[in-house]
Amino acid sequence: MLAPLVAADTAAAIGYLAVYVVAVVAALAVVAALSVDGPRSLEDDRGLLRRRPLHAAVLTLALLTLAGLPPGVAGLLAKFLALRPLADQGLWWVALPAVVAAVVGLAVYLRWVALVLRPEEGPRAPEDVDTTATVIAVVSGLVLLAATLAPVVLLGAGTT
Repeated sequence: MLAPLVAADTAAAIGYLAVYVVAVVAALAVVAALSVDGPRSLEDDRGLLRRRPLHAAVLTLALLTLAGLPPGVAGLLAKFLALRPLADQGLWWVALPAVVAAVVGLAVYLRWVALVLRPEEGPRAPEDVDTTATVIAVVSGLVLLAATLAPVVLLGAGTT
């Protein structure tokens, strides 16, 4: 988010922040919704798609948005719009660490997505869920979906 500010592009920074905040809220709301019985580890999300398909869908969309991969198109566009002013001004020394951070994040997000989609090792009952956190997750997920279909929702006029 700070990278486009170096190039004095506040619109790109705000757009990136908007997408990032909604995606993080969606992911954390899913984790909160599933944490009724106590703390969770990433391994607890193995097979989530079968146990809690709605939660898995929102979490997967949020993680793919953070990674900048389809169907999280808003995340891809946010990264592009954040790096474009740096490239335009030849500020590669700022862009390079941002790209490296994006690649590292990609590995983390894809590992989590793989666990969500991977089958469980044995039968497991669905977790209890917190209804309020689930509603927040679904609303955030719908905003991400809207931003994927119409990126101007979160990214502003820079995407038109």
